Amino acid sequence: MSKSGYQPKLDFMIIGAQKCGTTALWEYLSAHPQVGMPKPKEVHLFSAPSYSPNWSPAEIDHRYAPWFAHCPDAQKFGEVTPAYLFLPDVAPELKRYNPRLKLIVLLRDSAERTLSHYYMQRARGKERLPISLALLAEPWRL
Repeated sequence: MSKSGYQPKLDFMIIGAQKCGTTALWEYLSAHPQVGMPKPKEVHLFSAPSYSPNWSPAEIDHRYAPWFAHCPDAQKFGEVTPAYLFLPDVAPELKRYNPRLKLIVLLRDSAERTLSHYYMQRARGKERLPISLALLAEPWRL
């Protein structure tokens, strides 16, 4: 509970790298009747261009409300925005929003994650190079 006595809605936040299981965890938790998860999966509220560090926890919850309208009776609420792992300005905002917020960080062996990401991009038609050339090209793509 904050100094004002307001209890923020979110109990936990799932962050992590791409291809590390955040979608699977979101699906499993979404199926639990006592856990409220957003639909769609990633809200990106704290990284949105419109986000303001001047918003109170109650204002943040008001902006979250549409994503949780389908689960008003949940006892615990969580959110999944993997990219927060890589955005250093988000961590202090999460703490300001809810000092008791639990962070669940999903990571994966980097070589396995790289291969999984490569094959995902191939399947999407966004990667045309064979893997050996794609890995060599990566420094110039960043």
